[in-house]
Amino acid sequence: MRSLWPAGRALRLLPLLFASANAVSAEQLPLKSYTTVDGLPSDRVNCILRDSHGFLWFGTWDGISRFDGYGFENLTVADGLPGASINALLESHDGTYWAGTVGGLAHWDPAKPRRSPKCHVEVIRIADQSPTLNVFALAEDREGVLWIGTAAGLYRWQKNANPAAQRVPLDHSSSKPPNVGALLKDGSGGLWIGAETGLYFRDAAGRVRRVETEDGSPRDVRCLLRDREGHVWIGTHTGGLFRIEAGESPESAKVRRFSSAATGLAGNYVLSLDESSDGTVWAACYGGLSRFSPDSKKPQTYTRAAGLTAFGIFSLAEDAAGNVWIGTDDAGVMRLVPSGFRNYDKDDGLLSTRVVSVLEDRDGDACVYTAGSTAADVRSDTGRLLHCFDGRRFHSVRPRVPATTHFGWGWSQVAFQDSRGEWWFPTFEGLFRFPAVPFSKLEATAPRVYTTASGLPSNEIFRLYEDSRGDVWMSLSTSDRRVACWNRSTDSVRSFSAADGLPPNDSPIAFAEDRTGAVWIGFYGGGLARYADRRFSFFGESDGVPAGRARCLHRDRAGNLWVGTSQGGVARIEHPELTPLRFTRFTTAENLSSNNVWSLADDRWGRIYIGTERGLNRLDPSTGNVETFTADDGLARGVIEETIEDRNGVLWFGSGQGVSSIAPEPEGRRSPPAARIGRVLLGGARQPMPDIGALYLRLPDLSAKARPLQIDYFGIDFAAGGRLRYQYRLEGADEQWGAPREERSVIYASLRPGQYRFSVRAVANDGSVSPEPAGVDFRILPPYWQRPWFVAACAAALILVAYLLHRYRLRQVLAVERLRTRIATDLHDDIGSSLSQIAILSEIARQQPGGATEKVQDMLARIGAVSRDLVDSLGDTVWSIDPRRDRMQDLVHRMRRFAGDLLTEKEIEVDFDARIDDPDRELPADVRRQLFLVFKEAVHNMARHSGCTRAEIDFHADDGSLALRMRDNGRGFDPAGRGNGYGVASIRARVAGLQGSIELASCRADQPGAPGTIVSITIPLPK
Repeated sequence: MRSLWPAGRALRLLPLLFASANAVSAEQLPLKSYTTVDGLPSDRVNCILRDSHGFLWFGTWDGISRFDGYGFENLTVADGLPGASINALLESHDGTYWAGTVGGLAHWDPAKPRRSPKCHVEVIRIADQSPTLNVFALAEDREGVLWIGTAAGLYRWQKNANPAAQRVPLDHSSSKPPNVGALLKDGSGGLWIGAETGLYFRDAAGRVRRVETEDGSPRDVRCLLRDREGHVWIGTHTGGLFRIEAGESPESAKVRRFSSAATGLAGNYVLSLDESSDGTVWAACYGGLSRFSPDSKKPQTYTRAAGLTAFGIFSLAEDAAGNVWIGTDDAGVMRLVPSGFRNYDKDDGLLSTRVVSVLEDRDGDACVYTAGSTAADVRSDTGRLLHCFDGRRFHSVRPRVPATTHFGWGWSQVAFQDSRGEWWFPTFEGLFRFPAVPFSKLEATAPRVYTTASGLPSNEIFRLYEDSRGDVWMSLSTSDRRVACWNRSTDSVRSFSAADGLPPNDSPIAFAEDRTGAVWIGFYGGGLARYADRRFSFFGESDGVPAGRARCLHRDRAGNLWVGTSQGGVARIEHPELTPLRFTRFTTAENLSSNNVWSLADDRWGRIYIGTERGLNRLDPSTGNVETFTADDGLARGVIEETIEDRNGVLWFGSGQGVSSIAPEPEGRRSPPAARIGRVLLGGARQPMPDIGALYLRLPDLSAKARPLQIDYFGIDFAAGGRLRYQYRLEGADEQWGAPREERSVIYASLRPGQYRFSVRAVANDGSVSPEPAGVDFRILPPYWQRPWFVAACAAALILVAYLLHRYRLRQVLAVERLRTRIATDLHDDIGSSLSQIAILSEIARQQPGGATEKVQDMLARIGAVSRDLVDSLGDTVWSIDPRRDRMQDLVHRMRRFAGDLLTEKEIEVDFDARIDDPDRELPADVRRQLFLVFKEAVHNMARHSGCTRAEIDFHADDGSLALRMRDNGRGFDPAGRGNGYGVASIRARVAGLQGSIELASCRADQPGAPGTIVSITIPLPK
């Protein structure tokens, strides 16, 4: 956020900085120091650069340090710098950076990703000089030529022209090139050159002339500055500050002495010059810091007495928020915060900084009531001191009370000067009332004391408050009547208790009056009471009052009543005279720094100042914007327990460690800085990243095992009260932006494979966001077994395996078929022919004339019959194993022929019906053989045992099963009988082996006329 004052007006409104132009200010500047403890490589800061990105670069005795508002990143000789001590820093037009060191000239590009812990630094060689030449000054012209001021004169370097910097003659009258300590580019294309021998100007044509004063050229020029008006400022080693007036041409310019130690300059040794955004020129001297307001020749000077931490000031620069950065010779760097906060301590007349209350007297002067009895013992809690501010410093007085008086532990509303000029002080030994005497007379004036004898319920007075009628309200720490009111018109005290509608045994700790004249009281135990129309109304949490102690009450200019609590933040009651009360809450959810609130005040623009446990918040109720100020912004340290606005619009803040004041100005809107990606760590390993961060970054594809992913981000904002928050989202996982938060890092530990974009933007206190978010694109690869190439490889491997298995199975099937064919052929040709031959020979032998005896004839007949049966069986076997007979139609043909031959021979009429969906469908040999044997057994039973005259055979085969139904009109049989032989059992066993089912139905002998035998077989067919 912007500072409380516009940039550069940091000190303009500080009251009475000087009694005279030559005086050295004793005012305490709002300074914040950074040293090696905070990360600087050295406490000696020779030069400061603010770059185009908003970073601050500090050149120290031990390297370069980059500051982004959060921390320091250092660049040292370990990174390739040719020398440890840095004299000059420059950002060139192409975005690269230059450093002049005690060991030579260094060049690097912080926008390039750093791929190792070391930054790549290029050392530029300077012709005809040793590599350890001391480089003091750097400048770049519009053509990109780099000008280099060294201990051996002036050099120039041009990219692609010469790898080494070339000497530029400067003073032909001297045999030795002068030491060049300062360079300044002129708007006309010329170059101002500050050297130990004087001031020179080199025009665009290359002509060099010495620029002299009326009494000679200024000697040993150390720094140069051209301000917005066109004046050229010259700082020297021993002569102080010189200036060339605007409008003078370099050819005819005269150098005139402008300021020295004799006229108020901090010292005659001027080491650095800088102009702030409001036109103020700052001069860093060995001896302090001086500032020249526009159109003023008399400086305001600051030394250690003003809070500077060092005697020697070496360097200066202003950041984008208007803060002035001050580099010192041995105390690091200081930030002069342009917030307008002014701190007061013992040097300003405060004998104690333990503030109990801040009040305003009848004349409008701010007064501070502190703990402490005497100047020698300001830490004592047994006495109090009253300090009043006269516009320059505080003056103290100890009110005339007994030395043994115990003042209790109250704070804030504990002392005041009333509307008639009388002074009131509460103690634990009664209420002290002083007459309307000047502040300085309190120590010598006797007070009137109110005690229980005067009608008080208790002598222990905790807080006081005067209402618009002049009555004084009191909070008491003990008794059952803890609220009392002193009536001015009657000079009497009335007390109140729970019977009047107040919470029992609870002490008030805050008072306020609304615009209708009703008095509001906040209680230690929580809740509010309103006293109107001579009666109390109490409001608790159920009525909307925030939880916790009602520590402070404040009525703003609009008539709203504000309540600050110890747990619930702040609440606004827009019309406190109406019931029910309407509360608007403000807590940490609305960006308050803490819900533990101690004090409240408002300024003329309606902004509410909230003293909390974690700094001072400034709330704009119209927008909800919240700014936070701490000691880093110049505010007094400690909890801001007391906040008031005086009649001049100055706000005063008191804490247990000091007093601060501010004269606020209206707030201007500004855009927040762009967020930047600062660092990316993958599994703890830092990824290549530019030193200045990146607005956009694309990471290489990340392995699925790469865990976790950490992304750090930041925005540069040096403004007082500005506390950037950040919103981020992960596209691919998050739909919306997350809530603003102050954390600057996010860790993703278990992201699924996919494409992602991380986006982050800065959010200012006014709710405005960065115009463009910073982003990181990355992709998390799936595990290798989920990647397309692996899936394709696996598919190809499976296809290859399947193909090889198919080839193998095909070879096996072909081998089996060849074996079956060979076996069938061998059986048919060898065994079949032999059996046929036996049958034929036995028949021939039996028919020979004069043949054998009847017994022999019978044996030959039996041999022939057996041989023919074997031939038939062998034929069935050959048929079953012959692969050429594996089709469905071959089975049907075999069954039809067998049934026809056998049953027709027995004079049995046969009806064979076959319905086959796929005649060419193959059947495994075992299925074909077992089914045929079942059929054969059933047909044999018909022919031999049934005595039937008609047989019906129905054969049906579809894609999933085969059904065989055989029926005759014979005599039938008993399916459960034991005289059926092995035929039925064999049929059942074979069908079960084929995982089929069989049903047998037959008539009984005692059921004449019933049908013969029915055999139904169902067999599942293999896929």
